[in-house]
Amino acid sequence: MTEKLKKTILILAANPRNTTQLRLAEEVRDIEEALKRAENRHQFNLETRWAVRPRDLVRAMTEVEPNIVHFCGHGKAEEGIALEDNQGNVQLISIDGLANLFKSFNTQVECVLLNACYSKIQVETISQYIDYVIGMEQEIQDRDAIEFAVSFYDALGSGKTYESAYTLGCVTMQIYGAAENLMPCLKIKHGGYLTFQDESEDIVKSANQAPSRERGVYFKPARSILEKYDRFIEDFIETINFDVCSETMITDAIRNFFDAKLVYIYRYGWDRVLYESQSSDLSVEVCSSAFNSLLKNRYSKALRSDSSYRIYIDKESNLTEEGYLITIPNKSSNSIIVIFGLSTQLESLEDIIGTMLSSLYDSEKEFQRLKTKEHIKYRMYDAVKRQYNHVSDAVYEERFKGFHESLQNIEVFFEPIIFFDRHDENITIAGWEALARDPETGRAPVNLFKIAEMWGVRFQTEIDLYILEKALRTYKQATEKSKTERYDEKKMLSINVYPSSILRTAYEDLLSKLVRGDQKLLSGKKLMLEISEKTLLPEIINDEGKGLESFRSIARKYRKNYDVKFAVDDFGVGNASVSRLQEADPTYVKVDREILHFEKKLGRSIIEYLVDLKYDFNCFTILEGFDEYSNFSLQELVVELGVEYIQGHSLGMATPEIKGRLDKEKYENIFEQLKWRTN
Repeated sequence: MTEKLKKTILILAANPRNTTQLRLAEEVRDIEEALKRAENRHQFNLETRWAVRPRDLVRAMTEVEPNIVHFCGHGKAEEGIALEDNQGNVQLISIDGLANLFKSFNTQVECVLLNACYSKIQVETISQYIDYVIGMEQEIQDRDAIEFAVSFYDALGSGKTYESAYTLGCVTMQIYGAAENLMPCLKIKHGGYLTFQDESEDIVKSANQAPSRERGVYFKPARSILEKYDRFIEDFIETINFDVCSETMITDAIRNFFDAKLVYIYRYGWDRVLYESQSSDLSVEVCSSAFNSLLKNRYSKALRSDSSYRIYIDKESNLTEEGYLITIPNKSSNSIIVIFGLSTQLESLEDIIGTMLSSLYDSEKEFQRLKTKEHIKYRMYDAVKRQYNHVSDAVYEERFKGFHESLQNIEVFFEPIIFFDRHDENITIAGWEALARDPETGRAPVNLFKIAEMWGVRFQTEIDLYILEKALRTYKQATEKSKTERYDEKKMLSINVYPSSILRTAYEDLLSKLVRGDQKLLSGKKLMLEISEKTLLPEIINDEGKGLESFRSIARKYRKNYDVKFAVDDFGVGNASVSRLQEADPTYVKVDREILHFEKKLGRSIIEYLVDLKYDFNCFTILEGFDEYSNFSLQELVVELGVEYIQGHSLGMATPEIKGRLDKEKYENIFEQLKWRTN
């Protein structure tokens, strides 16, 4: 993307000496972090100016040429906003002066956010020249200002419109307990005010409504603004005819629900129309090819945008009907959902609804996989959570129930970890790593892990509890079947676990039961827990108040009480660092496969360093993911670099069975690669 297509955000911060000190640095830091983690972070530049004086304001507007101007500081209602003078004291900028400044830059500035108390009066004046202006009608607390700003930029970074970003900012304030009368207001240049109450008119009751007769005894949580979207999902699913599993099942449902005349998927990269659904009374002239031509020639922005668009179509020479043309993007498949009709539902369709509908289509075969109400419901729930990071309590609980049920189908396979003794020129199976597998595909259930990481600690703990018990029971059955159940024949079993799960009481209780209780399945001495470096070691676990120090303490407790070992998994990616080794104090370090594809010199240096850890810290290195595509040969790794433990497909595939030793053919092949003599 060229620099000209990027949006530039200018943050202007001022907190004069003789005013209440605000947490401006925290606000700016959190905004920076929101944009850094945004899906579309490459579309934004962020510029910050501190302790802004009037001359700094004008200079910054001229030099930066921003599209979004964000002021954080103090507002003085009719007196203006508070900047600083040369001594750091208050210097007020009048409303008229501020308005004229933005008038001079109205061709480039799209949005102004005045994150300051009593700034609504400035909003009214500035909105004469700027399309979107947000301000605060009353005094706003630091926390609320920060939470609104972070959610606002989270939404923009995800491709949302200014209106949607404003709404999500207000939703976040509501979640944190802010009263509705303290919500910011958004003024649209050619429209009116958009207030948070407007977004929830079907939920907020009239101020003149008589109070409930049960007021003295009635007690329940306030309704969430997100509940109306929960109702949309339920109502939409009811329109789907699951008895007829046709290719147009979903597009038929969209057309029926929104009382539309035409719905289809347009893959604009291929200029291809899929899953077209049309009403019987649609004019011949009104067709997908006509709309596609219109989009390409007149509304091409709708094809490239990350946002949904509503376009009003007048009767034209080649179209005999008027109506709303809705485009809903799906960037993962370079396609859009196109809806045409003239119903009131289409007139008021919101982008959060578009997000849900878009989630139902990712590729040509995706509609065909959505065969049950639950498939569709959970796909929509995940889309809202991914995009907005908030759902209602009811949706959260239902999604957790569905997640728990989906775990019951997961199987566990075992991949061998091979020990290489270069001094005696011999190899043995040192242990097995338990790997989750989807029985339908035979592959790792990647989507389940993505869901767990998106929905949080409770989901991560649930999948870890299931895999811990499933792996130990399956391992016991496999050793009995292979007749390697004797203690001296049983090898180490390695199980992956999220760092946060180690801190959960439920995980320790289950582990205790399975390694030393009445249901003992394996000695703790034969168990290794792999802590993934792709996930941060816990800083804070809110509901139990446990942090990094508690993690170390609990890890020591696991070693002492259950004699289990720890490994740092995926070293070399994510949050990996040498300091993490000290924090986790592992017995093993598992090196991520990516290091095997590094440039030779760099890769050798890293591997040599990790191999030497055993001499200084009694910490052994396991190199995983070795295959024929690695930049290093087996001989280089074992003979030259001294790697002792390696696993990978070329050494042994993950299977439901375990064996006491490698197959003769595999054994001889490995010796040949190492140029060792077989006994």
